[in-house]
Amino acid sequence: MNRRFRRNDIVTEYARTLIRVKAKQLIRRPGFCRSDQDDVEQDLTGIAPGRPEQNITVAQIETLIADSIRLQYPWREWFLVGGEPTTHPDLDAIISRIADYRVTHNPALRLTLATHGHGEHTQQRLADLVVLFPFLQILNSHKTGPVQPDFIAPCIAPIDIDPEWAANHRYEGCSVSGHCGISMNFAGFYPCAVAGAIDRIFGLNQAIADLADVSEDAMTEKYQIFCRLCGYYRHIRESSQTLLSPVWRAVLGR
Repeated sequence: MNRRFRRNDIVTEYARTLIRVKAKQLIRRPGFCRSDQDDVEQDLTGIAPGRPEQNITVAQIETLIADSIRLQYPWREWFLVGGEPTTHPDLDAIISRIADYRVTHNPALRLTLATHGHGEHTQQRLADLVVLFPFLQILNSHKTGPVQPDFIAPCIAPIDIDPEWAANHRYEGCSVSGHCGISMNFAGFYPCAVAGAIDRIFGLNQAIADLADVSEDAMTEKYQIFCRLCGYYRHIRESSQTLLSPVWRAVLGR
C-alpha cells in the first residue's frame, strides 16, 4: 500500500495483537516468506478500522436523527458496532444524542452496543456507559484474545469459490443482513455492516449517502455488488489460519 500510518495512532492494543497474529499466519502461505511479515503488518494496519477519518461523527448522527424524524423512519433497534465502539472518542456524545431522540421521538427504540469485552480499558468503559445510559444494552462476546476458534472466514469470495455459479446467481443477502438490517458508517448506508467494511477495503464507493434514498429495492441491488465478495454468503469455518481467496489476496496486496 502507498500510504503508511503510525500504528499506535490508529489501532487499539487488541487490534495490534490481532494484526501480528494474522501477519504470522499469512506469511506461512505460498508466495510469502518470513521477511514479508513487517510489510504484511503495515498493509493490514492500513485497512484496519478505526482511522480517525473513518470514525462516524456526532454531526453525522445528528443528521441521521434529523432525517429519521423528517422521514418518520420506523427504526426499531440500533446497534453500535465497530471495530470496537468503546474506542470511539465521541461515543458518549453519540449515545447522548440518541438518548434525546428516544425521549422526544422514538421511545421504543432499542440501543445495543456490541463489544469484544477484552481488556481493562474496554471493561471500564462498559461499566461507565451502563451507569450514564441505563437504557443501553450491551452485547458482550467476552473475548479473551485475538485468536477466535471456529470463526467464519469472511475473505473467501463466492465469485472465487464457483465463478460460473456466481455469474448467474441472484444474491439475496444472508443471516447477517436478515438479523441486523441495514447499516451506516462514515460513508453512508449499506445493506449490512459487512458490506460497509467490504466497500472500505475494495474502494467500491457504493454507499447510499441519503436516508431518503434507502429502500428495499436499492438495498437488494447492493446485494449483487457485495454478497459476491463476502465469505458470510457461502461461509467456510476455519480456525487454524487466515483464508484469502484470489480477489481478497489481490486487494490486500495493492
